[in-house]
Amino acid sequence: MAKHSSFESFGKAILRRADEVQAHAPDIIRKATIASLNAITYATPVDEGRARANWNVSQGQPDLSLTESTDAESSVSEGVSKAQDYKSGLGANLITNNLEYIGALENGSSSQAPSGMIRFGVNAARKVFNSAKIFRSK
Repeated sequence: MAKHSSFESFGKAILRRADEVQAHAPDIIRKATIASLNAITYATPVDEGRARANWNVSQGQPDLSLTESTDAESSVSEGVSKAQDYKSGLGANLITNNLEYIGALENGSSSQAPSGMIRFGVNAARKVFNSAKIFRSK
């Protein structure tokens, strides 16, 4: 009978942890998206500024829009607002840039970012996930 009780207790603990993860996941995803957006945007090389200003945040489907703007601050502000609107069940948050030369920049065509920009966003998101308390033992 003692084994049954310990398995039951373990099962309840797992269910509690799953509820905690589900409750906190949207906030962590929001924070990771914002951290990634900032890291990618400010790692993007600047000539005229269009590459930085064309990073877009969306949920579920990529935002393939383009802007002629060179105002990265406004772009980041809009992206942060969209990231904060994240809702579970509507798909992943996506960060996209549809400029025709963004791939070349990511592949090191600029001496300002010889190793690209995306890895900085991935690392920023990883730090958010690693620091999330719900993923640590209690």
